[in-house]
Amino acid sequence: MAARTGAGTGVVVGLVVFVLSTIFLLVLTIVFYSKQQKAIEEREAAVASLNDYATRLEQNTDEFKAIMANRGGQSAMRFLLNQRQDIMGRVVGNRQADPGQLQTTINAYAPGDQEAIYAHVLQRMQNDLNATRQEMQGYKDRAATMENQVTEAQEMLRLADENRRAEIDSVRATIAQFIADVEAYNIDVSETKARMLQMVEQLETKFNQDVESLETTLDQARTDLALAEQELETYRDMREQAREKSNRPDLLVDGTVLEAPNSQGQVFINRGSDHHITLGMTFEVYDDATMLRPDEFGTMPRGKASLEVITVGNSTSTAKITRTSPGRPVVRGDVLANAVYDPEKKFLFLVHGRFDVNGDGRPSVEETNYIRSLITDWGGVIAEGDEIRGDLDFLLLGVQPPQMPDPPKNPTPEQMEIWIRGKAAVDKYNQLLRDAQKAHIPVLNQNRFFTLIGHTYQ
Repeated sequence: MAARTGAGTGVVVGLVVFVLSTIFLLVLTIVFYSKQQKAIEEREAAVASLNDYATRLEQNTDEFKAIMANRGGQSAMRFLLNQRQDIMGRVVGNRQADPGQLQTTINAYAPGDQEAIYAHVLQRMQNDLNATRQEMQGYKDRAATMENQVTEAQEMLRLADENRRAEIDSVRATIAQFIADVEAYNIDVSETKARMLQMVEQLETKFNQDVESLETTLDQARTDLALAEQELETYRDMREQAREKSNRPDLLVDGTVLEAPNSQGQVFINRGSDHHITLGMTFEVYDDATMLRPDEFGTMPRGKASLEVITVGNSTSTAKITRTSPGRPVVRGDVLANAVYDPEKKFLFLVHGRFDVNGDGRPSVEETNYIRSLITDWGGVIAEGDEIRGDLDFLLLGVQPPQMPDPPKNPTPEQMEIWIRGKAAVDKYNQLLRDAQKAHIPVLNQNRFFTLIGHTYQ
């Protein structure tokens, strides 16, 4: 019985210890759980408090890490506050200023620019500051330049003052010398008077000589003036003659129609053998002398009809009408014109080049000779040579030579000779035309010549 009782006691004790241990463990568990719950609450409260300053996501950014690395033992909040105060102090001028004051300051430099950020405004302010500094440097440079100019002006003024003083001293010395001379002259007044009288006499002698010389010069000038007036009168006569010549002989009326019986196709003109009219001579018919005027291009208008002399009397001649204009008959009083013919004088013609009288497009020497024969047969004179003369009345030019192209490369002697002749012909033609225009000599081509003589193609 005793042994059983001892074993039972051990079991009881063990059970009691287990129960107590369980209770103790439960108590410890409750205690630990309550502390753990409090720690969790405190941790959550700390995390929530920290999120007010920086969330977990923001804490993982490089910017936040940079702040934590550079805060220098300060709290992150203190570090940021110090930076804000530095910015406010630099921008606004007040470390305790708030963002509203900062925005007001920024708006003063960027009004209405809602997109402007502080860095841009500060950059603009920095640029303005740099520009102001450059402008101030420019003013300083200009001031330095002006100082140099002032220094140079002062130096010039000093030199001018020295020169002025030297001139004053020179004038004073001259005045002193003059005073000394006057005092010396006063010593012997009679000698001075004699010298003055001698000088007056010399001046009178020189004056009389000058008067005689001037009178001689005046007489010579009068003689020269008389000669000049004679030369001027001669020049005026020459100018009047030139002016008369400039009236253009091709514009003069060479005759008139006396009668024009329409039924016979013939007219009677007031020119005959007494006026050097020859058979076959042709005239151009115009209503009156006012029609004998060239147009703006220098071309004489065609008359209303053309005549050819078929019978020559002493003072009158008979001519047939070789060309007419519709609705414009030849009537009594119409005027006649022929550039070659003149009842009082023989016109001098310079004929140059080759002519195409028959219109076949091939100018020839024979056709040029035909033109020459017309001029000489009707009383004109052909000038010798191939140069413009002062007494020339007309320059009659043939077909203009074609412009010569550049010679071929490595030309043969024959090709070079042909090119030289062609170039010389073109140059001569143009030179005669320029010289005649410069000398106011009428220039006629074949068409104008035929128009002015009343020629019609047969």
